[in-house]
Amino acid sequence: ICRWLRATKFNSEEILQRLQDNQYMFDEAKEYQFYGPDISKHMNNCPLSVFQSQYPFHPLGRGYNGCPIAYFLAGRINPEGILCLCSIDQLKHYFWYSFMYQMKIQMKESQKKNIDFCKCEGINVIDLKGLSISSLTHETMDVIKLSSKISDFFPETLHCMLIINAPSFFSFAWKIIKKLIDPRTASRIQLFSSSNEKASQQALEKLICKQTQLPKDYG
Repeated sequence: ICRWLRATKFNSEEILQRLQDNQYMFDEAKEYQFYGPDISKHMNNCPLSVFQSQYPFHPLGRGYNGCPIAYFLAGRINPEGILCLCSIDQLKHYFWYSFMYQMKIQMKESQKKNIDFCKCEGINVIDLKGLSISSLTHETMDVIKLSSKISDFFPETLHCMLIINAPSFFSFAWKIIKKLIDPRTASRIQLFSSSNEKASQQALEKLICKQTQLPKDYG
């Protein structure tokens, strides 16, 4: 309950309205057990590994504070490939599955490694290297809106997010995307341009141990 209230600076009326507006989404997902434990059954029998080859989102490692880390290689996303495997509407199955199953697994792993770990938060690294302006389609915006709506059911689960290797044109797109994100969440996001790799590397190494947890691609 405190997580929900913190997300709206203890505006109980706002959070209750948000819940009411989106209740139908929760009820539908619950009816299908949040599309798990076998997500492929709800994605046209597409194996998760095949889907992730087109939508590269990978949990890997932990930060200094014990929070699990997920890397989303957004610059390598293949919208055409994704739509060959599933519909945009079916993508919500994957988002529900990610929160209700994958995130729980990551949190339990963190607790196994450190019994004092009590945060239910994650660190996200979004790598935009290779992103083209043609990727920012109406379908892309629809997916962002959809994932934002579902993440509303899991407030205060983002410790921080680093967006790295952002191309110059992304600054304009970011102004639009930021409006679709909860303001409190947006305040935890740092954006680094492709021309400022040193700063993004320093930010990564401040959160993640370079010797044991940071992937080779990032040093």
